[in-house]
Amino acid sequence: MASPSISLTTEASERSSARTSKSFAPEPVDSKLWDWFLERIYYVQGDFQDSAAYEKLKLQMAAVEKLTPRKGIASSTWPWSPKFFAPVAKQLGQAGLTQEVEGKWTRVIVEKPFGRDLDSAKELNRELKKILDEQQIYRIDHYLGKETVQNLMVFRFANAIAEPLWNRNFIDSVQITAAENGWS
Repeated sequence: MASPSISLTTEASERSSARTSKSFAPEPVDSKLWDWFLERIYYVQGDFQDSAAYEKLKLQMAAVEKLTPRKGIASSTWPWSPKFFAPVAKQLGQAGLTQEVEGKWTRVIVEKPFGRDLDSAKELNRELKKILDEQQIYRIDHYLGKETVQNLMVFRFANAIAEPLWNRNFIDSVQITAAENGWS
């Protein structure tokens, strides 16, 4: 299983983030606040399958901890291919990066499709739970609400009573909650 490798340093990543993110701000960003934020962004280069990369990550996290001790949480977002979720979790566990000690939380945010279907999602969940506790795993799948949104669109445009009222003049917001169950 080949994994992607990106050649960036913390400084290059910081500069790239500064340029791109700041350009999308809806209003001017306070430069002092922005600099404070950028000082807290770190990047560690490595291959997903290389245990040395996780040791580098562990060293970087220890150095950051000395500079700015965290009071509660360390999290990582996993926006890469689902085939890497279980191997990365295993490597993080072996490096001791998933342990919660001294009241400091560790969480992972698993993004994108969580498996290809129900069976692969359950298998991935079993693999993650070998290393992480349930409360350490946040699953985000932006696709989950697609069918509900499509149903709402059909209801709006096919309903002669709802259609003229369902617009920005009469509705402030629509919130959809899809609770997860059955991830055992």
